[in-house]
Amino acid sequence: MALQHFQMIQVSIPSLERKVDESGKSKKLFRVEVLFNERKHYVLRKNSEFQTLHRKLKKIIQTPDFPSKRSPHLRTKPLEQRRQELEDYIQDIIYQNEDVPQGLLDFLHVKHFHTGNKISSVGSMDELDSQEYK
Repeated sequence: MALQHFQMIQVSIPSLERKVDESGKSKKLFRVEVLFNERKHYVLRKNSEFQTLHRKLKKIIQTPDFPSKRSPHLRTKPLEQRRQELEDYIQDIIYQNEDVPQGLLDFLHVKHFHTGNKISSVGSMDELDSQEYK
């Protein structure tokens, strides 16, 4: 089995979005963009979801330090700085692990990380329709 020296998955956090929930409270959500197998999608994640992810990953892999929410001189860090640190954190996990941890894939809503049979190997569309996919 050959080792992969490049990653098929790229993650960035380009922006923050504000959403108002049913109770009228405004929430800040990080827009996490995922480029996987030449397809792009995004998920919206709260800061607390990043912390939960970190706790899960710490049990199974060596993780980078989780970025602190507070800066030594200010009460809280500017959101732009927080966004960049969370992006770096996710990218570090991807680059440091040959196999991207399942917990991270779930967090990113990435399914079928291991590529299966290509459609081009199927003779006709009739064959394709008759095959069962699991």
